[in-house]
Amino acid sequence: MLNRAELRSWLEVIEGMRSLLNALDRDLRNRAGISHDDYEILSRLHRAANRSMRMSDLALDVGYSPSRLTHAITRLEQDGLVLRSRSAADGRGVEAVLTETGVVRVREASAGHFDQVRRLVFDTLGPDRARELASAMGKIRRAASEHPSPARIAINADARSRPQIALPSSHSAGVSGSRLHPSGP
Repeated sequence: MLNRAELRSWLEVIEGMRSLLNALDRDLRNRAGISHDDYEILSRLHRAANRSMRMSDLALDVGYSPSRLTHAITRLEQDGLVLRSRSAADGRGVEAVLTETGVVRVREASAGHFDQVRRLVFDTLGPDRARELASAMGKIRRAASEHPSPARIAINADARSRPQIALPSSHSAGVSGSRLHPSGP
């Protein structure tokens, strides 16, 4: 059972995250014609090696069931943003691959998206509170995670072997510590 203070805090977390994600979703739909969920899939593929990921790993990484990811990828395929192919590694698995059209869409969406993230999160909280929030959410994510994220493991390993690429100064504070491909998100 939660006491009153814990319940108030919990409701603020839930309502704050819901409001933030809804605002980001509205903005991405208006600016780029994609949902926040689709942007998350596209940007993870953009950051992945060869801009592709095994469908099962991508599902774990975005927290989707295999069925939900299959439906999302089908929709993104119909829009020409991704395609599916057999795994080059073993020929058994299926990979989602970001198309050139998908690369353009995620790049176009990213600048406005990062502006919104900056406005809603970093400008609202300031640098110290933003770091505290990131630290707290990292602890919660680790406590709640059943599986390590395959994409995060690959990205972290890749980040150790490649130089860090910063966004233009107007966007850099919002993604400090993130490793982005030299060509974008």
